[in-house]
Amino acid sequence: MKNLKPYFLFCVLFIIASCASTKRSENIKKDGLSFETAVIVDSIMEEYQYVKSACPDCTKNSQALIYYQKKPYDVLTFTNAKGEVIKYHFDISNFFGKGF
Repeated sequence: MKNLKPYFLFCVLFIIASCASTKRSENIKKDGLSFETAVIVDSIMEEYQYVKSACPDCTKNSQALIYYQKKPYDVLTFTNAKGEVIKYHFDISNFFGKGF
């Protein structure tokens, strides 16, 4: 049993260390307000669900497909209840151009 203690201690420390580390991209807030913080979606429906929860009183102005750093993005432009224009950026590379 004494031979297993160092192995067990190593495993516990490894698990703790791996849980504590995160990828840099996970630390960035994905609010969709820029290309860098674009919300990653798997469908157009997810885009509209996100906007509905983020800005329930918004009115849609436009939707555009834009390539940024060779990736496709949907940029949806809305006006909120205060009259402010808000652009939401969605990374659509998971499904765009992949067929039906």
